[in-house]
Amino acid sequence: EISACLVGSEMCIRDRAAGAAPDRERSGERLPVHDRRRDATRLLARHEIAAVLRRGRRTWIHTADAEYPSYYPVARVAAWLGDAPFFRAAREAVVNLEAVAEIIHYGDRLYQLRLKDRRETVITVSRSGARCLAAFLKPRL
Repeated sequence: EISACLVGSEMCIRDRAAGAAPDRERSGERLPVHDRRRDATRLLARHEIAAVLRRGRRTWIHTADAEYPSYYPVARVAAWLGDAPFFRAAREAVVNLEAVAEIIHYGDRLYQLRLKDRRETVITVSRSGARCLAAFLKPRL
């Protein structure tokens, strides 16, 4: 396979072109994001991530104190994050349930989530995401 012959910068170019999110093995359980305020790369642990939201052509990684733009596909970041406490709230949103301040129910399978981030971001849950959320909220007896 040709990728076995790639070295250093060639692998970076290949990964950037594919928009690849880091694999857990390569990243040591941390997601690299660019911090524009400091012009540096920050490595985020899973527990620091409150939500992953797609807006326009960018994917925004939300933490309690900042939002970081990236070009990672939401599906790849969702796969990297894994399951609980993360769930797919909508096609363009993955949410850490531990970072939810309030769940607003406003109709049959209609929910909004208010996050514990600095902007108190509100995310509308899709109907398929509402099923997952309802299953989580259902008391386990």
